[in-house]
Amino acid sequence: MPLPVWIGQSTRGVTAHDHKVTGAIRREPQSVEALMKVTYDEQKDVLRIVFRDTPVQRSGEGEPGVILDYDDAGQVVALELRDTSRRVDDPRKMEYTVTA
Repeated sequence: MPLPVWIGQSTRGVTAHDHKVTGAIRREPQSVEALMKVTYDEQKDVLRIVFRDTPVQRSGEGEPGVILDYDDAGQVVALELRDTSRRVDDPRKMEYTVTA
């Protein structure tokens, strides 16, 4: 059975240097700190996945248009995908499933 998922609806631009995610809608009550957050900014064509809400110490571009954010322990805490509509069929749709 799939677990609840946050569906992000960003109301402002998100860049590699702006680590605030806004406008998320929660499907079922859970601890906010434990949830991943996904936003897609249609105007900037940027998809952002925040794995853990922790301060970002540095960012790096793994591949052109793919930005990874790291915490002070060197763990990836967020991923930003630029020019998203050229990389995926429909960035406004998402399926999330947890398997056993």
